[in-house]
Amino acid sequence: MVINRHQLREAFHGQGDYTFDAWTFAGRDSLEAMLAPGFFNDMRGILAVGDLIYAGTTPCRTREQYLPQPVPVRRALLMVRSIERDVTVRLVQDYGGPDDPDAPMVGKGKAR
Repeated sequence: MVINRHQLREAFHGQGDYTFDAWTFAGRDSLEAMLAPGFFNDMRGILAVGDLIYAGTTPCRTREQYLPQPVPVRRALLMVRSIERDVTVRLVQDYGGPDDPDAPMVGKGKAR
């Protein structure tokens, strides 16, 4: 699917000599579609290798899904891997959705 530039918005700019940008992206495509090479090709010239994309997806609904019921929501953190031939990203963290079980705490119950 072709994405529009307005769907990608700058979240913050990493300061310093070796800077990077963090972006937000919200769409109806699946996370698997976002991870496919070329999904972000229209953002060539905007994205740079190492940039982070906080992605939110709410897949397209069918007519029956417009009835009052939970909307499938998924959040993930992506990193731009390449901008050469195709813009490619890698999955850094899949946060899942609001109904997923809590992740275990690291070092739970241990003093630091």
